[in-house]
Amino acid sequence: MKWKATRFLINLVLLELCLFIVQQSANSNYLPVWAEVSGMEPTTRRGDLLLLNPFTHATQAGDVVRFSLPGSGRMRIARVVTVHRENRDHLAQILTKGDANPVDDRGLYAGKRWICGTSLRGKVIGYVPFLGYLSIWALEYGWWGHLFSALLAIFGATGHV
Repeated sequence: MKWKATRFLINLVLLELCLFIVQQSANSNYLPVWAEVSGMEPTTRRGDLLLLNPFTHATQAGDVVRFSLPGSGRMRIARVVTVHRENRDHLAQILTKGDANPVDDRGLYAGKRWICGTSLRGKVIGYVPFLGYLSIWALEYGWWGHLFSALLAIFGATGHV
């Protein structure tokens, strides 16, 4: 029984590594990304793998989106609270809020009241719980994390675990 659990864990790690490669290549219409912070709990948690549709033309209130913050360029995942379609350039102006946060995200918009629709990078269309923890760990611990991930992949592929 212990061996079956170990093999399952190895297969999960290998799947995680494959998904990491897919994310880096980004050759498809749907992009996998990992939730690195927990501002959207209980909808998504830190470590969840999120599947994004990069075509966000029809964004509406209630959608969970990934966007770049004005000024810093950092990425954030939050729920759309309000969409205003009318401005001078006919671009959508959006207000977001994390599900776990008591207030909207205006404090993150670098002095702006709305984010522009061109800041959107994708709409979340699904997720897999906990599948991104290994990648987050590898990123947080630098080359040690990547070395550990590579060793797990090698031992898992050769069956020497």
